Amino acid sequence: MLSELQACVLWFNVCKVVQNQLVWKATADGYFSVASLYTLMVSFGLQEVPELQSIWSLQLPPKIQCFSWFVLLDRLSTLVMLHEQGIKFGDAMLHCRWCQNEFDSIDHILYSCDEACMVWFLFFQWWQVDVIYPRTLGEFL
Repeated sequence: MLSELQACVLWFNVCKVVQNQLVWKATADGYFSVASLYTLMVSFGLQEVPELQSIWSLQLPPKIQCFSWFVLLDRLSTLVMLHEQGIKFGDAMLHCRWCQNEFDSIDHILYSCDEACMVWFLFFQWWQVDVIYPRTLGEFL
């Protein structure tokens, strides 16, 4: 058995000049991007959602694009979502950490939490943008 293993190992030629590296075959340059992953997923039959596709065409930092993508897919790790995935908290722990009034869900922390609304208000005021603030993700879309 040992001699068979040695024969297999000796059969391979190891080149010490070339370093091993990870290559993402979905892009021409070999580097991973979330946009290329999305394109790959669509090619495998994931239903294309126009709102998701539009995220990648916006001139935003990649972190903001990814965050927006997770929001639209309802995949942010909120306390409610973690609880549904089997990570158990006491019911009191599932409430919003800022206002303690509602469960910690995407809709709540982005739209209906009074503290979140204040942050959005200050953000838009700082950018000098007049906006009618939505109270749910559905209203926003």
